[in-house]
Amino acid sequence: MLFVECALCPRWNFSKESISELVKRIPANLLPVSVPVLCSVEQAEKSLAPLKGKEFDSILVFACGVGAQVVSETLGGRVIPLLDTKQISKKNLGKLEEYCEGCDNCNIHETAGICVKTRCPKHLLNGPCESILEGGMCEAKPEMKCVWVSVYEKMKRENRLSDFVKVREK
Repeated sequence: MLFVECALCPRWNFSKESISELVKRIPANLLPVSVPVLCSVEQAEKSLAPLKGKEFDSILVFACGVGAQVVSETLGGRVIPLLDTKQISKKNLGKLEEYCEGCDNCNIHETAGICVKTRCPKHLLNGPCESILEGGMCEAKPEMKCVWVSVYEKMKRENRLSDFVKVREK
């Protein structure tokens, strides 16, 4: 099991010692990794590069919802967020993309590490609308891929399609 910690934002609310104590209390063999800033795709990819291609039962992420999603995109696998957050964007090549609405009820572990509440323009929680455009593009924002197509593709790669049809609330 992998434990990825963002060394930036969580430290505003938790001391390094309290984070270390949390890691010790988790009853599993953990590989702890600290990343300077998880919401920076470039820094996250650089820090996590040695772990790419390795398989973990689960990846516990001590970061905001954006950081958890960046870890999911970078490493794949089952990401479990350990913090709930309030609306945050990720920076990718100097452009901010809203990734987390900070709903205080993070459930990206049910949607392949992708926040559908924020990234689906219609905020659909239980699958795509009836109007996916050609090539899997979003009806509401034709310039972007339907987030539910991304969830489906990732769950298929992870052999978790049974989770795709699960009913989600809130």
